[in-house]
Amino acid sequence: MAMKLRSLFALFALFSTILPAGCGGENQRQIDVNDFRVNTTDASELFFKNVRSTYYKVEENEAAGLRIYRKNSWEGTSAILPLAIVVSWKQDKAFVLVEPQEPLSATDPITIHWKNEAEGSKGTIQVTLNNHKAHFKLAVALYNKILEECSFMLEHGGGEMTILDTEEKRESFRVSMYDYFRLVEFF
Repeated sequence: MAMKLRSLFALFALFSTILPAGCGGENQRQIDVNDFRVNTTDASELFFKNVRSTYYKVEENEAAGLRIYRKNSWEGTSAILPLAIVVSWKQDKAFVLVEPQEPLSATDPITIHWKNEAEGSKGTIQVTLNNHKAHFKLAVALYNKILEECSFMLEHGGGEMTILDTEEKRESFRVSMYDYFRLVEFF
């Protein structure tokens, strides 16, 4: 009996250390804003569609061969810059799309000031969302700064407003980007 208990304990100890290491923490490394990737593989699309898409509202455009995924947690929030993941299954490509909400328009230049209180650093992200690469650069820059636990102020109409100011909004943004990175095989 004691031998059986010891064996069970050893198995439990083994799995409790291996399982978190193998399945645990999502990769939270910084991404190079200039490493623009859009190509998907059958495996990455299948994983996203079968495992991750349940957390998203899906909009289909069969004629264009597009699926647009918007995280369920964005609904009902006052997020100014929610994300969508656009999958072009006919071309095996995926794009991240920043969808500016009121009071912004899709053609406005976007200026975001970030601040890292812990490190005492600050900076500015400035972009006009006029192509896929610009959407990618803005989304990746914000993702990287979320990992650094920065705060964000959006410049608009002569004033500033906080964005990504709740843990829910920050986590929705981070997870959407992580899903996108898995889809285009950064991770």
